[in-house]
Amino acid sequence: VRLWELRSRDLISHLKEHVGRVNSVVISEDDTHCFSASRDRCALRWSLRHEKRTFCHMQRMGGLNCIILSKDESHLLTCGQERCLTFWNVSQENSVHRVELDGDNDEAFALAKSPDGSLLATGGSAGILRLFSYESGKCLAVKTGHSRPIRALAFSPDARQVISTGEDRAIFIWNIFKD
Repeated sequence: VRLWELRSRDLISHLKEHVGRVNSVVISEDDTHCFSASRDRCALRWSLRHEKRTFCHMQRMGGLNCIILSKDESHLLTCGQERCLTFWNVSQENSVHRVELDGDNDEAFALAKSPDGSLLATGGSAGILRLFSYESGKCLAVKTGHSRPIRALAFSPDARQVISTGEDRAIFIWNIFKD
């Protein structure tokens, strides 16, 4: 994990401990911590002030492809080869909650949370978009449209749409209707 100063474009720090490819990185709002997810099955928390690893969350099987922070930054969410959406407390070693992604062969490549933190979206190798409630972990919708894997997801600022893009070179805009 390399950290760069945006204005000067200088390398500030090089944080090395993963033994596999790093697939996703997220930085806390106050810029004090960085979280990284890797194919080595680990999600690491880094202190940016001390430039060292402060915590390791390790999954039993399969590498991690995505990592996001909850709105209050008390939990991490990861997904990857294990075909689960995994919730972690940032200060506990073991996962708090796991939600199986339906489908035998759908490795999650993309994960996004809505701006208000109430919804999660996943997309992966099967080209299927899944929408979840953050609070309950319940799957709210399963949508197909992509003909190849989904690689990136984002919510609109008002959380009324999810945008997905994939290896099929398509961009989908999905409308979300809440009660």
